[in-house]
Order: sequence, then C-alpha cells, then structure tokens
Amino acid sequence: MRVVDITGERHGMLLVLNKLDEKKGSTYLYNVQCDCGNIVKLTARDVRGAKANKSCGCLKYKGSPKDITGKKLNKLTAIKSTGEKSSNGDFIWEFMCDCGETAFVSIGNFNSGHTKSCGCTYTDSRKEREDYHGMSESEEYATWRRIKSRTRNPNDPSYANYGAIGIDMSDEWFDDFISFYEHMGKKPAKGSSIDRIDNTKGYVPGNCRWASQQEQARNKLGLQRNNTSGVKGVSWDEKSKGCIYATAQWKDLDGVPCSKSFSVKTHGEELAFFLACEYRAHQIDLLNLQGAGYSEQHLMNERHNRG
Repeated sequence: MRVVDITGERHGMLLVLNKLDEKKGSTYLYNVQCDCGNIVKLTARDVRGAKANKSCGCLKYKGSPKDITGKKLNKLTAIKSTGEKSSNGDFIWEFMCDCGETAFVSIGNFNSGHTKSCGCTYTDSRKEREDYHGMSESEEYATWRRIKSRTRNPNDPSYANYGAIGIDMSDEWFDDFISFYEHMGKKPAKGSSIDRIDNTKGYVPGNCRWASQQEQARNKLGLQRNNTSGVKGVSWDEKSKGCIYATAQWKDLDGVPCSKSFSVKTHGEELAFFLACEYRAHQIDLLNLQGAGYSEQHLMNERHNRG
C-alpha cells in the first residue's frame, strides 16, 4: 500500500515540516510545527484525521505559549509575549528589530521567516533601487505626474489641449522624475506652476520654469512686460487682485468693441489662453462670413500661436 507524504500541508495551527523514518506502530511520524513555535512528532492521522489536533496542545492551556525570549531570526529578536492572539489563534510577540524599532509579530510568521523585520528591510530594498527618490508625496512629483498625463494620456481631461495638439514632454523627463527635478528644482512658492517659456514648444529642458500666475500672464511667449499676450486681439487682464483672465477682443460689423474673458482660476492658465484665442478666431470667421473681409495676414498671429 502506497504511503501518502503530507509534508507541506497545513491543518489548523499545524504545519507539516518533514517525514521521519521513525514510526508510531505501523504509521510514520512527521515533524510538525505549531504556530506557537513548538515542534512535535505526529502521525498523518493526528494531523488530518476526523479527530485531528488543531495545535500542538497549546490551545488546551490558558498559560503562556512556549517561551522564545531572546530567540533571533533574520533581524528580529523576541522580547516578550503580549498574551494576545491573532485572528487564527496565533500568539503575538513583541520583537526588537536590528534597526532599533519594535514590532509585534505572530510567532508563526516569525518562525517561518515570513516576517523578517519591523518593515525596514522592505524600505531599505526600495532605497537600493536606482529610481528611488523618496519624493512621491511631494508637490514637485505631483506636478511631474500631471504633465506626463496631460501630454501622453488620451484619457486625461486636459489631453485635448496638450498632447492632442502636439504639446509633449521630453523622453528624458517623462522616464525620469529625478532628471525633471534636477532641471526644475524645488517649487519656490505656493501657487507656482510650471510655465513653458516658448508656448510653441513642449515640456523640455530649457523651456520650463516655476512661475506665478501673474508672471505667466506677463511673460507669455517670452514678450516684454508691456505686452500681455503677443496674440492679436487677446490680452491678459487682472480684473481684481489675484484674478487673471485671458480676454478675446474684436469689433462687430458696426465697429462696436466686443470681448469675452476666460478665468485662469476656472480653466487654468494654459486652457484659458487657448480658449480666448479659439473664441476670437471663431468670431473673426463668423464676421468674414458676413463680409467683414479680415485678411490672412490679420489672422496669422492667432493661427501661429494656436498651432
């Protein structure tokens, strides 16, 4: 009759370690480890039978589990039992980690090596990776991720105003946050955002800076401070303190001045500017349909800056 080897099976708090040459009667014995830390010799029937043991016997007693005080595995050294159990009945011990921190770990996870430290081993392994920077919660990292998304993710709500019209991010920055951070540095102040110096180019080294909304408005397309836009019929206006608008201006067939403003606070600086340019160009097209006769030269600035 073939004997079934149950090595590796778990039943209750018992994990079968290995089969022994030793027998109990005609039945082979196994080394079986209990989650409390004890290793006992049991038969397959003792472990998996109808009346199988759920533990090495520790569950029958109200006292403390096996004392492992001072035992060290990996980076953990046992200090004392907490007297508490995990949800599966496993005893929980307090351990001192080599790094100096304490950890509360079930004795089963400690003995099996599943838990090797207080968590510092995982952190250390991350720090050894070349791309580890420890700035995933920073505003600079959030900015980097937003630019990546709006330039290359078609599902991003802002993609239509960036990636879809050719505004891209350099591969050097897209693939490496550290490279982006080394070029741009720390965000200088609350409310600052990344501004493209030449709006016809993308997010590439040498074309970006941290700037306030007011600085972005005044320096759009790298023009002088007294030129608020550089696009014919579109201006940057500060209607009240801190509130910036991109304003489209034109005259109707009777020569009456018309305008429409787009708030930076509502749309963001890039989109507000884009909407103002598009809106004015649309109004000029409508006027031409009515015989206004605006020339190609008159629209050249708008089309250049929108492309």
